[in-house]
Amino acid sequence: ILISLILCVVKSQDEISCGETKTGIRGPEEEVEFVFIAKTDYEQVYLESCDSDHDIVLDIEDKNGNVIVTEDDRTDTMPSQCNYKYAPAITIPGYVSTNDEYSFIVGGYGRKEGVYTVQLFCEEAYTAPGPAPSPSDCPRERKEWNTATQSERDLYINGLLQLSQDGKLQKFTAQHGDDDASEQAHGTSAFLPWHRQFLFELETQIRNLGGEYACFALLYWNWGKDVDEFGGVYDSYSIMNSGLGGRGDPNDNYCVTDGNFRVGQYTPYYCPNAWRSDSSNECCLRRRTSANDVNKGLWRSTKDSAAIHEQSYGSDTDDNNNGVNDQIQTPHGRAHCRFGGCGTRDNNYTDRGHLGHSQYSPDDPIFYLHHTFIDYIWALWQDCNDYEGSTTSSAFSGNIYAALEYAPYTTMTYTTRDVIDLEEIGVIYDKGPLFSNIEGGVENDVDCKHTVNPNWFRDFLGRRRRLKRGNGKRKAKRQHSRGTGRKKRIRYKPFRKLQRAMRQRLRQEEELEIEVEEC
Repeated sequence: ILISLILCVVKSQDEISCGETKTGIRGPEEEVEFVFIAKTDYEQVYLESCDSDHDIVLDIEDKNGNVIVTEDDRTDTMPSQCNYKYAPAITIPGYVSTNDEYSFIVGGYGRKEGVYTVQLFCEEAYTAPGPAPSPSDCPRERKEWNTATQSERDLYINGLLQLSQDGKLQKFTAQHGDDDASEQAHGTSAFLPWHRQFLFELETQIRNLGGEYACFALLYWNWGKDVDEFGGVYDSYSIMNSGLGGRGDPNDNYCVTDGNFRVGQYTPYYCPNAWRSDSSNECCLRRRTSANDVNKGLWRSTKDSAAIHEQSYGSDTDDNNNGVNDQIQTPHGRAHCRFGGCGTRDNNYTDRGHLGHSQYSPDDPIFYLHHTFIDYIWALWQDCNDYEGSTTSSAFSGNIYAALEYAPYTTMTYTTRDVIDLEEIGVIYDKGPLFSNIEGGVENDVDCKHTVNPNWFRDFLGRRRRLKRGNGKRKAKRQHSRGTGRKKRIRYKPFRKLQRAMRQRLRQEEELEIEVEEC
């Protein structure tokens, strides 16, 4: 009887490569074999699966047909991109070398059948970099998305799509959604340094694609410029009209149906059943963007100075929202909610989109552009306060040497100290229009204590007028008081009076916005 049962097993064969997804119907007593041949060296290779029936078994065989690992649905793992309820995963043990061959076997119990989906993930092994431009020749020059050329935007778009195809972009979303990492990434003093390193890693992965990406740098979305120009007409914003797709289609479950990340073109990591396309049942990028002129609250360019004028970084134990870390949280959260849709926390988050989901927001390509601008504002605050590379408590209130958590994407250890200095990590920001729009210009701002650091901020496009005096340095130079050695600055009283009036007006407007939101 046993021999008869073995002879009745039917095996079909196909090939699978890194990042690829396979879907099919597994018949009674059928085994589906996917052959994998490593194209390079991998630190880890694993297959995630799901099945419509409570009946799925995964095996890994070596090229000689020997079973080396077995898993089944009793492990109760549930990858968030899985279509169905039952979802085992299986990993090739140890290091995988170039040209190694393995077979992933999808089977089941008895005569049961089911619809299955499998996706293969590969993490490339670290190799020493080959010849590359030196840091001085190839810095990470981050420009403004709003005024970037379409070819510069397309480099970002195509880089993300390539990482998605390779199965790497999904790992970044998984990393951001990991419980331990998420605790640092949101609502703590680690919010800013955690995301700075996160952006740096994403930027590095795109650079590692080589060729035209070798000197790739992220772009930042200056939401203040869009607010200045378009107010609450979100459909006119640069972020919605540059290849990333617009608002989600309400007739297709709020899936994005245009641009390079449209349904059928791009598959996000997070894909619950309630978020799938109504028309095709595919996983899709979901956006529930606010209606035009409804629930405004994104900061104008002049209001972005509120964060820069903070005197301290902010503390985890301070409930008064003092410090740059707390001030940045307001526009940060509003951008997530206005364009992603935050809604309420029902069981399936049906009134949210990806950007509005705190853990899986990196699935939306707007995320990285938004957070690069958050990092820009933090860097400007650091520069204005002479905190470039500073480890004092004013520059950062937490433990600057505490490890930042980035599991499961990487096991490498980073600390805030590793990312506190932009020059050390090779990042330079284009000043952009914000430098001119903040209350008469950053260089003239009385709360900026020194000349702007040219190794942190530069005028890449030459758009802004150079100051005529002092070779571009601020007119209000530092001077030493006689006999005391203490520094003091010349301040222009008419300008200070204007600033006080401006800040008072901004506080009144913010209080009004808070009252409207509470209502």
